[in-house]
Amino acid sequence: MAKKPDPAGMRRVLQELGAAPSASFMVGDSVTDVETACAAGLAGVILVSYGYTAIPARALGADAVIDRLDELPGALARLATTKS
Repeated sequence: MAKKPDPAGMRRVLQELGAAPSASFMVGDSVTDVETACAAGLAGVILVSYGYTAIPARALGADAVIDRLDELPGALARLATTKS
């Protein structure tokens, strides 16, 4: 299977889960994750600020950036209302 940012892997996972890309969000830590989410047609992408990137996460074009995983539910709720 092709590597990210090719969307094939993400699309396969979503298909197996029965989830629509337009209703799904990706959580990642790099520009590659942002590119993958866009290529797969996802509703959005959330990055963690402490990932594997030399460029600060807030500069990578994600819909949201969180500093701790316990912030994920709130970020998803905010994005779900702004993306619908």
